[in-house]
Amino acid sequence: MIMKKLLLILACISSNVWAEKQNNDDSYNRSLTLNKGAFTASVFGNTAVAGKHLYEKEYGHWTYKGELPIYAQKRLVAKSVSIHQHLIAIGHGSLFTENNKISIFKKNYSSWPYQWDIAHEIPQPSNASNLFGETVYIDNDLLAFTVSSKQVDIYTPVSGKWQFNRSLRLPDGTTGDLGTDIRREGDDLFVSVFKANRVNVYSISNEFMLTQQIQRPNDIGVYQSFGWSLDVEDEVLAISAYGYPGNVQIYNKDTEGNWTENQLLYSPVSDGYFGHDVELSDGQLFVGDDENKSIFQYSQVNDKWSLTNIKRGTSSDFGYAFDVEDGAMFVAGETNITLFTDDIFEVEIHGRVLDHLGTPLSDTTVSGYLSDAVTDESGLFRVKVPVGWSGTLSANKLRFSSTDEITLNWVSQDTDVSDLTLKYEGGDIRYSAYFYDDMCSADDIQFENINSRKRSPNYFSISLPYGWSGEIRPVSEHCQFTPESVNVDYALQGDIFIFDASER
Repeated sequence: MIMKKLLLILACISSNVWAEKQNNDDSYNRSLTLNKGAFTASVFGNTAVAGKHLYEKEYGHWTYKGELPIYAQKRLVAKSVSIHQHLIAIGHGSLFTENNKISIFKKNYSSWPYQWDIAHEIPQPSNASNLFGETVYIDNDLLAFTVSSKQVDIYTPVSGKWQFNRSLRLPDGTTGDLGTDIRREGDDLFVSVFKANRVNVYSISNEFMLTQQIQRPNDIGVYQSFGWSLDVEDEVLAISAYGYPGNVQIYNKDTEGNWTENQLLYSPVSDGYFGHDVELSDGQLFVGDDENKSIFQYSQVNDKWSLTNIKRGTSSDFGYAFDVEDGAMFVAGETNITLFTDDIFEVEIHGRVLDHLGTPLSDTTVSGYLSDAVTDESGLFRVKVPVGWSGTLSANKLRFSSTDEITLNWVSQDTDVSDLTLKYEGGDIRYSAYFYDDMCSADDIQFENINSRKRSPNYFSISLPYGWSGEIRPVSEHCQFTPESVNVDYALQGDIFIFDASER
C-alpha cells in the first residue's frame, strides 16, 4: 500500500512537471556529465551508444550498461555508430591492415549479443584515405555504410541475414566524398557528397535509383561545406553547410515528392563553425557549433524556424557530434559524454570503501550509475540517482582484489549503504631512499628490521608489506643522518625518502 501511494504521488508530480514543460516549451534542462569519452553518439528510443559505451533507459531513467565488445584500431568517429530499435551497427576501420568491419548487435531481451560482422579487405592508397565505416546507417530494412570516398555499400536482410545488395558509386574522375552523412525517411535514402556541395536522394523501392540531386543554394558561400551533415524527419530536411560561420538549409517535401528550399538559417554568432552536426527530433532542430562549444535549438514559430535555446559545454569539442530523441540528448566528447534530459527528482546514496584491514581507501572508483564516483581521503563517496533507481554499485581500485558491490532496489530517499571492502593483492609496497653524503663513506649503510636492497652507492630500494607502519632508520658506523629516521603511518603507496649523510 505504501509503495502504491508513493507511485501515485510521483505520477502526480510528473504530470505537473509535464504540464509545466508544455506551457514553457522547454526541455533538456538536466545536464549530467558522464565520465566516459567518445567521439560519436547515437540514440534511438530507450537505447544510446557513445563510442563503445552502451546506455539504456529503464523505468524512466538512463543507466550505463558497459562496453560493447568492439576492438577498433581507429577511433570511432562522429557518424560511425547507428541505432534502430533492436539493432546497433558500428563501423570500425583499420589503420594498419586492410581488414575493416561493420559490427552488428541485435537485442535479445535485456542484452545485446553480437550478431554479425561484415568484413572487407579493401586495398587503400594510404591509411589516411581509409573511410571504411566512418558513416553508418541501419534500420530494419537496410544497412548503408561508406567503403571509400567514392563508394557506399547497401545491405538488406534476407531470411534473417544481411546480404550485399548493391554499391552506390561516384563516377570516376568526379569530385566529392560520397557518404559523409547517410539518412533515411520513408522511401528516400539521403547520401551527402561532401566537397561536391550536394546531397543525392535515392528511391529505395525503385532499386536505389537516383531521383534528385540537392545542390548547394546560391545564398550559401563557396567556402561553406554544404552536405557535411544532414537529418530528416517526416517532411522536413535539414542540410548543414559547415564552415566559418556556417549555415543550415531547411527543405520541405512538395506534393510531387521533391525536396524544395524553405528557409536558410544563419549562424547566431559571427565567429563560430555552425553545422558540424544537425539533428531533427520531435519537431525541433538542433545544430552543433564545436568552435563555440554550443548546440543551438530551433522551433517552428508561425511557420518559421526560430532560435529558442542554447546548450553550452565546457569540453573543447562540445557540439562536434550528438544525437537527440524523445527528451534525451547525448553529446559526444573526447574526455566525457554529456547527457541532457528533462528535470528529474534525485536522491543521494552515501557509502564508504575500506581495505581488508579496515582502513578507508581514497581515490577508489565507485561505478554503477551513469557517472563514476571517487572516494575522498576518508574513503567516503556519494552518488546522485533518480528517485526509484535500482542497480548495483561496485568499488574498484588498482592492485586490489575483484570488486565488492552492493545491489539496491527502488531507492526512494537519501540512503546510507554498508561498507564496501577491497583486499590488496599487489605485493609489497616499494619505497626508495637516497643519501647525499658530505665527505662520508656510506658503504656500510643498513636499515633496521626492513627488507632493503642497495641499487647504487647512494640509492636503496625498500619493500614494505601493505598496511605496515613504523620507523625507517638508516644505521652506519661512520655516518650520521639527517633526518635520523622517517615514519610510515600506513604503507599504501610508494614514496621517496632523502637523507643527508655526514661523518660522525
